[in-house]
Amino acid sequence: MPFLSFTSGSTDCRFWRIKGVPAVAYGLKVYSMGAANERVPVSDLLTMAKIHVSTIIDFLTKPGS
Repeated sequence: MPFLSFTSGSTDCRFWRIKGVPAVAYGLKVYSMGAANERVPVSDLLTMAKIHVSTIIDFLTKPGS
């Protein structure tokens, strides 16, 4: 189940928002961010890969693409 959280330094969204462009980042929850043992669960990584592939397929198969 997706959830919203805030992070300020790991994306470029802040630069878009400064210019008045609404922006969100979508990605994995990182555990121990910036630490030597930074990690993500393999199941989360596989889910993200499926979402990216599904989005690409949807985009490329729309009429006019």
